[in-house]
Amino acid sequence: MARLDYNRYGTQGGDWGAVVNLWIAYNDAAHVAGLHLNSVMANPLAGAETPMEGVAPEELQLMRERQVSLGDATGYKQI
Repeated sequence: MARLDYNRYGTQGGDWGAVVNLWIAYNDAAHVAGLHLNSVMANPLAGAETPMEGVAPEELQLMRERQVSLGDATGYKQI
């Protein structure tokens, strides 16, 4: 963006763009005014024995429902 003469800019991404834009914001934090992600990824809590340790039962149920929904909506990935 500096080559385009932008000193401050925002970045947005989803899917692979979320990964790319996260790294852009990390590597050029002095110039990134804001970061918007619509596909957020997270790691398990540090020190957790299992990835779902500490997640409320209600949230686990919502995650299961979302996985079923995504399975139906992302069939193109299976092809």
